[in-house]
Amino acid sequence: MPISLSYFFQALSDRQKTNQSSVYKQVLLTSVVLFASISMSILLTPEGKNLSYHFIEEGGFNTVVTAFFLAAASTLMFATHMSESASGLKSSWIWIVQSVGFAFLSVDEMFQLHEQIGLYFDTFVSSGPFINWNDLLVAVYGFIAIITALIILPKILPIRSLPELLAMAFLFFMAHMLTDLMVDHSSDFTHIAEESLKLFSAGFLALAGYSALKWSLNRNRTGPSSSL
Repeated sequence: MPISLSYFFQALSDRQKTNQSSVYKQVLLTSVVLFASISMSILLTPEGKNLSYHFIEEGGFNTVVTAFFLAAASTLMFATHMSESASGLKSSWIWIVQSVGFAFLSVDEMFQLHEQIGLYFDTFVSSGPFINWNDLLVAVYGFIAIITALIILPKILPIRSLPELLAMAFLFFMAHMLTDLMVDHSSDFTHIAEESLKLFSAGFLALAGYSALKWSLNRNRTGPSSSL
């Protein structure tokens, strides 16, 4: 099975054999860009609007940038899929799965799909122990992400930096979700913090896509050091 212990330990062994430069500089640059985007979202607040305007409105600056990073992650994962497919590797499916998932999240972010669906269901169906259907749908996204991560982990573990970047993106997403569920939304600061965490999640997903594509191109050029 894909997540058997023997396969997991083999992936760890393969990871020691890979030779790939660190992405510390890219992480630093991405963080600077993300902080700059958050600052711009605040500075561009229209006169008479709350500071959280660009963080919560459809088409707001922060919303567009988050969707852009998710779209970039999808594009980079698809490029990795094409690179791996050209090499005849059967495991190239893991990249197309991630590409499709990130593309969906980008569309969802841009058009606030789960918010709209949540509002519709709130009108007709009780959300049970959850505050509303919006929160329930976000929890479903998180559950799907965990299951997907468990399935693909042995495949991506040999690739240095990639599991760490995806884990950081997931942690930012979990922090975003917990902020949404547990913190009072009556202040601008809460909205800004919540949406900024989601932006960082998207940013690190894009960086993970870059890391995956860089690894694939380098491996195809120099020859595989491990089989995925």
